[in-house]
Amino acid sequence: MTGQSVYRGTAERDGRFWFIRIDGIGATQARRLDQVQEMATDLVADMTEQDPEDVLVAITPIIDPKINEAVARAVAASARGRIAQLEGSIAMREAAEALTGSGLTVRDAAALLGLSFQRVSQLLADDEAPDKMRDRLSREVTKADDPRTEVLDVRQPVSA
Repeated sequence: MTGQSVYRGTAERDGRFWFIRIDGIGATQARRLDQVQEMATDLVADMTEQDPEDVLVAITPIIDPKINEAVARAVAASARGRIAQLEGSIAMREAAEALTGSGLTVRDAAALLGLSFQRVSQLLADDEAPDKMRDRLSREVTKADDPRTEVLDVRQPVSA
């Protein structure tokens, strides 16, 4: 694969179809939003005589601003939930390690943490090191800073 050419465009609902406009290239349509990226890439590749692998199309879906706000709120809330889940997992694992490291049994640690002893055992046996969990947390926080980008990468499925 050589250097990718990047193109920008929009997708707007028009009746039963998404009308796709690619700046400087042309237009096409797709039945569903999850088909927009492939159709846009095919259009650009055909019109520019490039390999589809060398084409990157950034699409901005155009939807009602009120609906867009609802989507943005939902995506942001979901991102905050993932962050909270990761923070909770890290804190529980660290607490379980501290408790059992101080000589308490897994069952005692479980009682203090409000978990089953089986869950504490899982936390302690988890192969994912705390540093890796913190890296995941950092990525989630970065994504949450801009939870709903307006640009969709052609190689990423559109989230519903």
